[in-house]
Amino acid sequence: MDEQYETFVTILGALGKLVVAATIVERGLAFIFEHKWFTELLMKESTDPADATKTVVKSKVPGLKGLIALSCSIGISFGYGFDILHVLFGTSKADSIGMLITGFVIAGGSAGAIAIFQGYLNISKDSRDAIIAARKAEAESAKEVAELAVFEAKAKKEKAEAESAKEVAQLAALEAKVKKEKAEAESAKEVAELAVFEAKAKKEKAEAEREEALLRKKTAESKAAH
Repeated sequence: MDEQYETFVTILGALGKLVVAATIVERGLAFIFEHKWFTELLMKESTDPADATKTVVKSKVPGLKGLIALSCSIGISFGYGFDILHVLFGTSKADSIGMLITGFVIAGGSAGAIAIFQGYLNISKDSRDAIIAARKAEAESAKEVAELAVFEAKAKKEKAEAESAKEVAQLAALEAKVKKEKAEAESAKEVAELAVFEAKAKKEKAEAEREEALLRKKTAESKAAH
């Protein structure tokens, strides 16, 4: 098991180096191929066969870029003794054929090297698409969950506001009822006080009338005596 794991790590490291080497060559030569001097010396404009009104840039020497990339890649393979076949098949030592093939693979660009790397890890296009689809589904599910949580929070907030409004209305109704009862109590008190005052006034009036009657009687008696 340890030996298999060691082999796996070794091959994985070699494939990683292959990807890095291809990327370095690709990006390094891109600077040269896109340079003004290179385009002026070795590139030319010609009419586009598909559309006569347009022009396309072509190399004065067909396949020149590929030959330069291949030369650099083979130079790197031989210069550093990099033989990917030696690592993959576990041969005794690196050889010229393996380094030459490695140079061709590096010259093919980083996309091809990455495809080899993914193929070794059994990460096919279908697998990548399935992973992307699964992650997209997870993201959509997470979005729906978040939207549901927002909706629930909004519903709770509205419910709380409604309950609060209801409580405020009940409190206002209670205060109004208390004020009404207080007003009615004060009115009843005033009526009672008025009734007492009227009764007192009637009593005083009656006493006054009685005293007046007594006074009249005494006056009449006095006149009769004379």
